[in-house]
Amino acid sequence: MQITHHKKADTIILTLAGRMDFHARQSFHPAMQKARRAQPKHIILNLSHLSYIDSAGIGQLILARKRVDTDNIRLSLETSEGYVLNVLTLTNIGKTIPISVMVTQSTSPIAGIT
Repeated sequence: MQITHHKKADTIILTLAGRMDFHARQSFHPAMQKARRAQPKHIILNLSHLSYIDSAGIGQLILARKRVDTDNIRLSLETSEGYVLNVLTLTNIGKTIPISVMVTQSTSPIAGIT
């Protein structure tokens, strides 16, 4: 899994790409530690570039939530429609971590709308 980050005011946005599974912890855990050390008010995990997430990935998200709670940092998820959103919905993780769905704009016209 690849992780990029940028800061916007008091918010750090981590964009995750690839597969979030057991092996992803090797890059996710250090990225979250670095983000927490910066002491933002909010960390957003952008999952819109993930192609896959499994139960180990969900576990990492829950563990991240527990860790940021101890630092009084808000954690939220952003994703687009598709497989990852379906998994997040099935696991009810939205009850623990807020999720916002990013809507992508279509460049092709919709029939009947001008």
